[in-house]
Amino acid sequence: MSEDIYEEAKRRVKKKKDFHSDLTNYLVWSAILLFINLFVTRGYFWSFWVIGFWGLSMLRKAFSVYGTPFSSEDWEQKEIEKEMNRLKKNDFPKKKEHDKEEVDKKWNDDELV
Repeated sequence: MSEDIYEEAKRRVKKKKDFHSDLTNYLVWSAILLFINLFVTRGYFWSFWVIGFWGLSMLRKAFSVYGTPFSSEDWEQKEIEKEMNRLKKNDFPKKKEHDKEEVDKKWNDDELV
């Protein structure tokens, strides 16, 4: 069992290492493309298309390596606890004007259609 855990941990570390390498390449090549676009070819900013789509690809890879912000199993439970604490801080439930038991009526119920 500990060998399985070690292999899984090793695989995850390799994915993170590969991502960091790819991210470095992305940043360096983006700077190079911007330099070429701004100082050599001028005019139309074609490099933004390359950088933009490559950036979306990097974002997808980041989510596959690190997961999405809402992908953890206990995320929902943590959010429920946060909301409960917020509600407790704000003295929930507060009585609202329309929640009064006795409302000052200026009509009779049998007059309503």
